[in-house]
Amino acid sequence: MNICRYVHALVGNTVRIKVKMTIRRIFSSFPLLATIVGNDVLALTNSAPAKISQLTIGSNFVRVQLKSMTEMEGCSQQQYYILDIADNKNSAMLSASLVIRSMGSTVIIQSDGCLNGYSLISHIYY
Repeated sequence: MNICRYVHALVGNTVRIKVKMTIRRIFSSFPLLATIVGNDVLALTNSAPAKISQLTIGSNFVRVQLKSMTEMEGCSQQQYYILDIADNKNSAMLSASLVIRSMGSTVIIQSDGCLNGYSLISHIYY
């Protein structure tokens, strides 16, 4: 009976130690993984300050062109930025863009990824 307890205790402790070491390895690799993946996937890009020269409004998106366009990485179309208005979540940005355009104010556009090959607008600073 004592031998069974000893074997059970030995196996149990060994398994516990291995699990703890595996968990430590997994969690210690997260900062490295976040650095590698985060730079490519979560990168936000800002345009240079410029005035809005053209707006084209469609049913699902608005194309915004600045007087001096900044090349946004990873998107195939560089002549416009795009604002997704398909589900009305960006209606405030659309309204602000129209007012900013009519006032001739300078803006900075923040892009977060691509939509239909264009840089997807996530924020408009003015």
